[in-house]
Amino acid sequence: MQRKLDSASGWSTYDTFFGGGMMASAMKHSRLDDAAQAAARAERCLAALRTELADVPGIDVIAPRLAVGGLTRFVDIWFDNIFTDLAVRERITQAVHHVEQCRRLVSDVRVRLAQRAARDPATLSAIENERKHLLASG
Repeated sequence: MQRKLDSASGWSTYDTFFGGGMMASAMKHSRLDDAAQAAARAERCLAALRTELADVPGIDVIAPRLAVGGLTRFVDIWFDNIFTDLAVRERITQAVHHVEQCRRLVSDVRVRLAQRAARDPATLSAIENERKHLLASG
């Protein structure tokens, strides 16, 4: 999704500031369509992650929506002007920001799970030692 948004952003820059015209708008929206498909896949993955982690205390997965929809395609392509170009560019920027937030969120979850996994064997070992001690003294 990040690569598709980067490509759409490049086309948006060309369209907005260098007079890209109808072809640049069409290419920009083609990349946005690809990004929207990637966003849908990412949303499904985040939903699965949320489900898998639902019973793990202390780890919440609340991610921003990644959808890239509603980008005024018709107006942007057929009535190409600086205002629609800037509006689409702002939406691309917001989508890039949301992707970065999701990447940080997933990275944070991975770190916290790794820390928890490293801590659990020590906890299990302590419980096992206490159990042995209780059985031996009882």
